[in-house]
Amino acid sequence: MTRALLRGEALAFHLPDGRALFSNIDFTLNTGARAALVAPNGRGKTTLAQLAAGLRPPAAGLITANGTGAFVFQDTVYTGETQVADIFGARALLAALKRAEQGKASADDIALIGQNWTFKEGLLALLESAGLGRLSLTQSYASLSGGEKIRLRLLAAARLRPDFYILDEPTNHLDSAARAWLYEWLSSEKAAWLLISHDREALSHAQEIWELTPRGRLHVYSGPYHAFDTQRRQAQEAAQRSLADAKKDQTRLRLQAQNARERHERNAARGKKSRSEGSQPKILLDARKDRSGKTGARLAAIREMRLESAAERLQEAQQEIAPQTPIQFDSAATQVTPGEKALTIDDLSYTRGSREILRKVKLMLKGPARLALSGPNGAGKTSLLRLIAGLAQPSAGTLQTHIKPHLMSQEMSGALDASPFDLCRRHWGNEMGQDEIRTALARAGLRREKALLPLSALSGGERMRAHLVRLLNGPAPARFLLLDEPSNHLDLDALHALETALQDFKGALIVVSHDPVFLKAVQPTCALTLSAP
Repeated sequence: MTRALLRGEALAFHLPDGRALFSNIDFTLNTGARAALVAPNGRGKTTLAQLAAGLRPPAAGLITANGTGAFVFQDTVYTGETQVADIFGARALLAALKRAEQGKASADDIALIGQNWTFKEGLLALLESAGLGRLSLTQSYASLSGGEKIRLRLLAAARLRPDFYILDEPTNHLDSAARAWLYEWLSSEKAAWLLISHDREALSHAQEIWELTPRGRLHVYSGPYHAFDTQRRQAQEAAQRSLADAKKDQTRLRLQAQNARERHERNAARGKKSRSEGSQPKILLDARKDRSGKTGARLAAIREMRLESAAERLQEAQQEIAPQTPIQFDSAATQVTPGEKALTIDDLSYTRGSREILRKVKLMLKGPARLALSGPNGAGKTSLLRLIAGLAQPSAGTLQTHIKPHLMSQEMSGALDASPFDLCRRHWGNEMGQDEIRTALARAGLRREKALLPLSALSGGERMRAHLVRLLNGPAPARFLLLDEPSNHLDLDALHALETALQDFKGALIVVSHDPVFLKAVQPTCALTLSAP
C-alpha cells in the first residue's frame, strides 16, 4: 500500500540578504517513488533537498518523515585520513576483528563484535558484487575515482536498508562505465528515491519530475524526462501566449485611458467655452461640471485599477518564461573546408613522472570532423587534449596542429577572478572596443553587471557562455575546439544552448564527454577510444 515517506508543507527558504529563494513549496515522496528535482543552477535544488533531508532548517513550513532516509550529497567533505572502511562506519569493528584474529581482543572488542564475526567477509563480498573487489578496506577514500566513490557511498547507504534515498548530482565526474552502473542502480532499486540531476539519461529513469520554477514554485510532471521536456515546452508556449495576451491587454487599456483623457479634456474645453460665452445658466454649467468631475474621477480610478491589474498579469506572465538566450556567432567564420588538415598525431607517447599516460597514439583529423574521445577515467583523455592545446609536450612521437586549437576544460576555470569582459578583452587584444565586447556578451545573455562579475561568481552555464563568446565572437573566431567534459555543472537550459551552438559550429572539434545524450546532440563523425594504462 502506498504511503507518504517524506512530506514538505508550505516550505520557504530565505537568502542571507532576506530574499526568498523559494516559498510555499509542497511535495510528497511516496513508497516506491522515483522522483527527480530539476531547476536552473542557483534556484535552490540542493537547498530544497537539504531541507528534505533535515540538514538545514526552513524559514517556514514543515518537513515530516515517515521512514528512514539515506542521503548522498556531492559536497560531503571527507578528510585525507578517511578510509574505505570509514564510509561504512566500520573501522573500529574491523580493528576489533583483526585483534581477535591475533588473539589480542579485549572485553570491549568482544562486545563490539557481538554477532558480527563474518562482517569483514560480507563487506568484501558486497564490494565485489559492485565491481569494487580490487579496493582495500584501508585504502584512502581520496585515492578513489569519482565512480568508485559514488558506488561506495551508495553501497554504504543501502546497508542501512532505507525507505528512501536523496541523491545530489551523483553522475558528476563519472565515466561511462560508472554512469552505466548508476543508471542500472536507479532502474532496479526498490526503495523510493529523489534525484537532483541535469543528467538526462539519469532523468529518464524517473517516474515524475519536480521542477523549481523561476518564481520559486514547484511544478510536478508525471513521467520521465522526455515527457517532462514535452510538457515543459508546451507550458512555455502557453506562457509565451499568455505574455503576448498580457501585452496586448496592457496596450489596449493604455489606449483606452488615453482616449478617455482626451475626451475629458475636449468636454472640459467645451464647458469652459460655454461658460465664457454665457450661452447657458451658470448654475446649470456648475452642476454639469461637478457631475462630470466626479464621473471622470471615478472612471479614472477604475482605469488605473485595470492598468495596475494588467501590469501585474504582465509581470506574472514574464516570470513564467524561462530565459533561453542562444549563443550567437558567425558560423561561416568557423568553417573548416573538407580536406583541410586540422591535426596530425603519430606514435605519440606521454609520461608524467614514472607513470605512462599515453602510448603510441595515432590520429589524423581533416575537415569539419567531430571526434568523440572516450575511455575510462585515468585513460589520458584530458592529457591528450592538453598536449594538442600545447599545454604539455609529448615524451615521444610527433604532434602537429594545422589549425590553432582552443581548449575549453571541464572546469572552464583559468582566471576565475577575471570577468567575462576581461576574458574577452585579454583574448581579443585591442581589435575590438569596449562597446563591441559588451554587445557580444549581451547577445549571449551576459548583460550589464553579469559581464563585469568575476567568473567565480557566475554559474557553470554563464561561464560556458563567456568562454564561447571569447572563442567564437572575436576578430578571429576559433575553427578547432577541444572540449573536455563541457556539459559538467550545466543546467538543462545551458546544456541546450551549448548543444545548439556546437551544432551551428562549422569547424573541427574533439569532445570528451560521458554524457550519452550530449554526445548524440553533438553528432560526432568519428571516435577514438583510449585504454587505461
